[in-house]
Amino acid sequence: MELRREAKVQPLCADSVGRGTRTAGAEQEAPSSLFFFERFEMNPDIQLRHEVFAQLNWDPAVFGCDVDVRVADGVVTLRGQLASEDLKNAVERAVRRAEGVKRIVNQLTTAECASND
Repeated sequence: MELRREAKVQPLCADSVGRGTRTAGAEQEAPSSLFFFERFEMNPDIQLRHEVFAQLNWDPAVFGCDVDVRVADGVVTLRGQLASEDLKNAVERAVRRAEGVKRIVNQLTTAECASND
């Protein structure tokens, strides 16, 4: 004898961010709190920082480089030590591709420069 277990799927509605309750019927509309994240506007500097990291992670020439990125009013400051001047230039090119960059302050140093000092 084979036993089957059938489950009824009920839609979820969010009554607050991160919590949900079962509804009695599928005909109920989700409350507006469900769309909280669609209306939420992130700080432009945080958005730009995410975009800069996306460009750095996308570019195979600089992927995995240890670069500290700071953003204030659209000005991107880069800090860290890289292996070569070519890598430093590649990082700056990748950052320039990010939409919203007003200016780049490149404070990156290279191992080549450190060994010459």
